[in-house]
Amino acid sequence: MKLHKTLSILGAVFALSSCEQRILMVDANLDNLEDGNVYLAAIDQNMQWSYIDTTRAERGHFVFETEASKEGEAYLVLTPAQQQILMFAGCDDVYISGDIDKPASIVIRGSALNDKYNKFVNGVPETERLKKLDRELRTANYDVDRTNAIKEDIYNAQMEQLVYIKHFINKNVDNPLGSFVLINSINYFTFEEADALSKNITSKQPNHKYTHIFSSIVENRRSIYEAMRKVDIGQIAPEFILEDASGNQHKLSDYRGQNVLINFWASNDVSSNINNESLKEIDYKFASKGLTIISISVDQDKERWRNFIKGNKLPGVQLVDTLNAVAATYCVPRLPYCLLLDGEGQIVTKEQGIESIFSDVESFLSK
Repeated sequence: MKLHKTLSILGAVFALSSCEQRILMVDANLDNLEDGNVYLAAIDQNMQWSYIDTTRAERGHFVFETEASKEGEAYLVLTPAQQQILMFAGCDDVYISGDIDKPASIVIRGSALNDKYNKFVNGVPETERLKKLDRELRTANYDVDRTNAIKEDIYNAQMEQLVYIKHFINKNVDNPLGSFVLINSINYFTFEEADALSKNITSKQPNHKYTHIFSSIVENRRSIYEAMRKVDIGQIAPEFILEDASGNQHKLSDYRGQNVLINFWASNDVSSNINNESLKEIDYKFASKGLTIISISVDQDKERWRNFIKGNKLPGVQLVDTLNAVAATYCVPRLPYCLLLDGEGQIVTKEQGIESIFSDVESFLSK
């Protein structure tokens, strides 16, 4: 039986120490704890909580004795009333006390790393200020200038927190605490940063479960990263062959020597259709200056697509990518999405906003 829970960076309580035995003992005395089964879960290789042990709570007391890794890992205690306590432990004697109805009162003893983690959490900058800014944002209503100013302050505060978290991780790559925080913060690291950290962690903790989990995350991202590098600005746009409404095939290389604006879109996407109206203006203004528009629809219904382009008199070359294969090759993040190519097929710019593309086209063709 598994629990599916998003791991939290700042809501956890940790305990870890080293010892020779491979037994974790958890002794808890908690006020307001219901009698019944209490479960202990650990994170598996798929980043899911899996039950590994169960015991019974009576009159606020329960004890676990379970086999554990002496290096330490995260454990989740789930009470009969579905309350949760997240702790970090090795083969330790861990003592939990407090009021289960008041999470802030819960204390876990038995680990120097627990004190270190609490120091990390308590030291996160801008926490109170972000709460205040969030309240101000909710009351800003339709005051655009004030809303934008608050959002900028929020962004700056979040960046300060991120610097703090990254510094903590870099200082703790040799222990599971740093690895655990890193796994939960992975979206804030570039691929290059994550790849370097993966190598560092592997050298310091080669056999730890979290090392394998993080390495797997990085390897999964590697293929995406390498695919995105192929469509970076300055790269030659990948070749493709697609059909037009009459079934004629078009290769991108057929348009070598021309400046090409590739537009990914869909007939049922509102933003794409707004974009298409702007493309008509771009075509009118720049077609005589050597610009060719190639619109690639990701519609799966070809007949709907044919009727749409016929009824809306869309400009340029109209092609369809029913399997989304070309869109995947170009790592299209959302619709609409445009790329500008020079006569050599090199990607000059790529944007999602038509205003930016219009400006880039105008700037590029005026050189």
